[in-house]
Amino acid sequence: MDGFYSLHQRLADRSKFEEAYSVLQVADGLVAADLAVRFDIPVRVGSSLKVPDILVADSETGASFYCEVSTLYSAQGHVDQSRLLGAVHTVLIQSAIPAAFAGQILRPIEDEEITGLINRIQWELIEIEIPRST
Repeated sequence: MDGFYSLHQRLADRSKFEEAYSVLQVADGLVAADLAVRFDIPVRVGSSLKVPDILVADSETGASFYCEVSTLYSAQGHVDQSRLLGAVHTVLIQSAIPAAFAGQILRPIEDEEITGLINRIQWELIEIEIPRST
C-alpha cells in the first residue's frame, strides 16, 4: 500500500502516534466502504508541495480526493485518561504502605479493564504489605 511505510514510522513515534492512529482509523473506515486509500502522497498546490494524510479513490467512479486527518476524540481521550489516573492515584494514596510509583498509559483502557487494573494494583500492594517467610 503506497505510503504505508511513512504512516508506520509515525505510528512508531510516541509524539506522532495519536494523530497517525487517527489516520489509520479513518483509512479503515474508508476501506470498509470499498474505497482505496494511499498514505502521504505528495501533491503540488500552487508553488507548494503538500503531503496530505490520505488519498482516497473510488474505483467505480474514478473520483478521488485528498484527506487531512486530525486527532479523533482527543478531548474524550483526555477525560478518560484523567478518570483512570485519578482512580489509580486514589488507590495508591489510600494505601497505608509507602510506595513509590510511576506509570504511563500506552493505549486506551476500556471501562471494563479499569476495575481489573485497580484490583491488580490493590493486590500488588497487599503483596508488599505481607512479609514473606523464606
